[in-house]
Amino acid sequence: MDKTIITEESESYSRLKSDIKDKYTKMICAELEAIRRYVVKESSVILGDDFLEKLGESEQLKKECDQIRNEFRSREEYINAQSELTAASKAVKNRKNTGSAGGTDNTDNTEETKRLNKAISAITTLNVTLNNKLKDKNDRRTVLEKELNAIVRENETGFKTINDEVVSRVKRAVSDCIAGYADEIGKLNECFNVKSNELDLPFDEKVIRLDIPVFGRRTHNESAANDDSDDDKDGKRNFVPSDDNNGVLN
Repeated sequence: MDKTIITEESESYSRLKSDIKDKYTKMICAELEAIRRYVVKESSVILGDDFLEKLGESEQLKKECDQIRNEFRSREEYINAQSELTAASKAVKNRKNTGSAGGTDNTDNTEETKRLNKAISAITTLNVTLNNKLKDKNDRRTVLEKELNAIVRENETGFKTINDEVVSRVKRAVSDCIAGYADEIGKLNECFNVKSNELDLPFDEKVIRLDIPVFGRRTHNESAANDDSDDDKDGKRNFVPSDDNNGVLN
């Protein structure tokens, strides 16, 4: 067969396979979104208006804390303090490395160490100032978190029912999606005379995650008072646990 024809057939096959995969990825994502909406609806019925009001206040306080924290850390004084701390740390490290190589006495009473201590003191003072600005809001959030957790604990039976339904729906959705995808890919492979024994899924099993928080709730053991964190530490969620090893993170 001409190389041009082989290339065109390969491109056609890849494009068609990609379209099928995209189709089933959208299908599973749509189903997971429907499940998420189900959890929100049923949870609101179980928890009631008092929970929603407290949750709304807590989330608003979190937004306000995030804004205050971001604005404070974007100030020139704070940025300079961070830069100085980084530079001072490197200076101490370089001093130690140089001292070890030259056999000189490496004590804590060097100019580099004094500089580092001063930088640490400066950034610590700024962080204390920031925490003081957040204290009232964080204290209120701590109270709200305790009240919210108490409401959730009182309704554990209801959440167990929701959890069981979610797990059942997820298993069914994933099973149907994989079966439909395998059938279409099988027909495509037959048309293009492609033979493959590799496990092929319509989505990345390491990426698809059923992120269904109870109204964005954090885990019960995470205190609002300890919310002075960067973005990579925020957004922890209560995930619906999986009782199998199907590869789908939920």
